[in-house]
Amino acid sequence: MQHKILALLVLTLGLIDLLRRLQRATHPAWLYLFYGLGALTSGILAVHDPTLPSPTHLPGLVSSHMLMGGLASLTLVFKVLVDHRLIGGKVAYLYPLILAVLGVQWILFSEPGETGAGIEQGPAD
Repeated sequence: MQHKILALLVLTLGLIDLLRRLQRATHPAWLYLFYGLGALTSGILAVHDPTLPSPTHLPGLVSSHMLMGGLASLTLVFKVLVDHRLIGGKVAYLYPLILAVLGVQWILFSEPGETGAGIEQGPAD
């Protein structure tokens, strides 16, 4: 269920950013809604079930989720800095670069027991 919630949050972030870029959501509240949802999403990733006594939540899996949450937080920080023009020039390209790294990590990742393409988590004992 948590993966579905995360997917919904990320899709909502994409929709808000798209609407802002198309000048359909111009009120400043949309920007801060984006920031709030981004912080919520990265926070959920960082604490994604680390305490559940489940055989699928191995130490490597927990650290992977924490890495994803950290990258999501870093992406949000760069988004804020770029949006408010606190950074510019070539440094501003760090926002889409970190976003791309995060996206690739999500594409390649799969939890143990999931079917389909993804990074192998190792053999089950």
